Amino acid sequence: MEMTRGTLRKFWGQEVEQFLSDGRIIWTTTIRNPFSDGERLRVSLNECLLLTAAKEKVSKIIVNIPLAGKEPITRMINPPTLKGLKLKEKRGEYTEQVFKIPDQPMKLYQFDL
Repeated sequence: MEMTRGTLRKFWGQEVEQFLSDGRIIWTTTIRNPFSDGERLRVSLNECLLLTAAKEKVSKIIVNIPLAGKEPITRMINPPTLKGLKLKEKRGEYTEQVFKIPDQPMKLYQFDL
C-alpha cells in the first residue's frame, strides 16, 4: 500500500493533513478535547470540514486523540455524505457554536469512537 503525504489544510481552525493511499483520499486530524456522554467517547467535527470531505470524496478521516501519560487513541471515521449530515441533524447529533459572526453559528457534528 503506497501512502503519499499531502498538504496541511485548516477548516475553521481544525487542522487536517491529507494523504493519498492507493488512489483514495485519507485525512488525519487531532482532537485535543473529546467528550464523553458517560458511556462512550465522542468527538465533534465542524461542518465546513465534513462538507469539504463529502465534496472531495474523502474515504476516511483518521482521528488522533493524545492522552497525557498514555498511548494516544486513533480511530477511523467514514465521512458522512450530505444525506448522512442531514440525518445527523434530524437525530440532534450536532451542536451550534457562535464564534466570530453571531448570526452565523458553526455546526459541530458528533461522532462516537
